[in-house]
Amino acid sequence: MNAIEVKKEVVHLTNEEVLLMGDYELDKLKYLKMFKAHQDEDQNTTSNEMWDFVNHYEQYIFHFAKHLGGEQYRGGYWKMEDGFFNLQGSEDNVFEVSTDWGNEFKFNNLEFSIAVNLFALSHLCFWAKDKKKTLINNLAVFFSDYTKDFLKKNSEVLSSDIYIIID
Repeated sequence: MNAIEVKKEVVHLTNEEVLLMGDYELDKLKYLKMFKAHQDEDQNTTSNEMWDFVNHYEQYIFHFAKHLGGEQYRGGYWKMEDGFFNLQGSEDNVFEVSTDWGNEFKFNNLEFSIAVNLFALSHLCFWAKDKKKTLINNLAVFFSDYTKDFLKKNSEVLSSDIYIIID
C-alpha cells in the first residue's frame, strides 16, 4: 500500500466543535490555546500544570516515534500548533509502520504524527491515572479525543489505516 498524499488542506476543528466535546472537567479552549501557543515565545502563557502535561506527553511522543518509526525515524522538529505534536519535514517522507500482527502500512508525516500522538496519549492516560494525576489524565483524554476528531474530520484526506495501527 502506498502512503496517502495530502492532496488538499486538512480542516481544523472549530471552537464550537471543541466545546461540543465531552466535559473532561477542564476548560478545553483554554488548554487547547495554551498547547498551540506553547512554542511561540510571544504568545506562550503555559501554566505550570500545562507544562507538567506537555513535559510528560513529549517524552511519550519521542518514545513512540522511535518505536513506530524504527530506523526510519531519526528525530525531528515537532510543532504543536495543530493541537497535537506534528512532525515537520518533507512531504515525501514515508514511514513504514506495522502492527504486532504483521500488517504493514505507509504513512506520510501527518499520518505518522497522528498515530504517534494517539499511542503517546493512551499511555499517558494510564500513567497519569496510576500516579493519581487527575488533570494530566483529563488533558490526555481530551487531547486524544481532539486528535481522533481531527482524524475523523479529515477522513477524505488521511489514511483510515491509522485506526488499525492504534487498535
